[in-house]
Amino acid sequence: MPFGKRPAMTTGYRSILPVEPTDSDPMAKVPLALAPSVATSLSTDPESDDDWRDDKPTAQRLIDFSETMFQLFGKTAELADAIRNGETIELSGWDVVLQPDVAPIDIRALDGYFTFAENGQTVHPTYGYALPGSPNQPDDSAQQHLHELTSRIIELNGFCQRAAQDDALGVALQLPALPELVDRILVGAAHFTAYFENLALIKAQASSGPMTIDYAPLLQTVERRRLLATEKMLAPDKVEAYAPFGPWPYIGIETLTRPLTGQRFHNKIFFPPNKLPPSVPIVVRMPESVVGA
Repeated sequence: MPFGKRPAMTTGYRSILPVEPTDSDPMAKVPLALAPSVATSLSTDPESDDDWRDDKPTAQRLIDFSETMFQLFGKTAELADAIRNGETIELSGWDVVLQPDVAPIDIRALDGYFTFAENGQTVHPTYGYALPGSPNQPDDSAQQHLHELTSRIIELNGFCQRAAQDDALGVALQLPALPELVDRILVGAAHFTAYFENLALIKAQASSGPMTIDYAPLLQTVERRRLLATEKMLAPDKVEAYAPFGPWPYIGIETLTRPLTGQRFHNKIFFPPNKLPPSVPIVVRMPESVVGA
């Protein structure tokens, strides 16, 4: 079955509707130095722009984004293998204090993809989906799905670091609830690896719109990444249920905006003043028996 064949209005991570929070945000109890979350005024002074940022060609920037997503997938796959084989992992780059953007899945590189230079001006991107049948009414939920992905990574990192602080990481990795969290990250990272790879191709071709696009090579990219996720998942039969977006065919949409008052960065992902992500329910809780092991 093609990736994303089932309707979007399904349950779980696939849903494109706002997720009703069933618990507090994973970041609520974990301090994390993210990109600035305070309001930023619209700049009118050219000299105030962040000229230290690289002004890359759009297609190259999106290819780099795809490769970064694939690196996140790779680190998650290593964790899945450790769980499958009853092993533990090393938290590279982490030192005692909770740093849930660092290890075992390092997402600090995402800062550079949500604040960068375009034609010499600082901009922030938002991402969505466009369907051939309604190209003028894009679905803007890709930004929300990115936020769900990074929130789950932050939850997983915080979980692993707290277990390591108690010398219980090996035991914690065998908790029955953990495979769902890991599998959701695998599917999400694979989805966005393909998303940005395809978006780079579309931008490079400078297509005039969704109706003129050859979807066959795009689907091949999606299916290839889906297969990789399925091979690494702990419960591969859940791949369709965890897919962030359902309808096919679709293309990615990128919208760039200048800094605005009231913008926020939630778990690394940019949101304009009029958009806020819903809370992402916590998947795994650390039992007291494991914490005290």
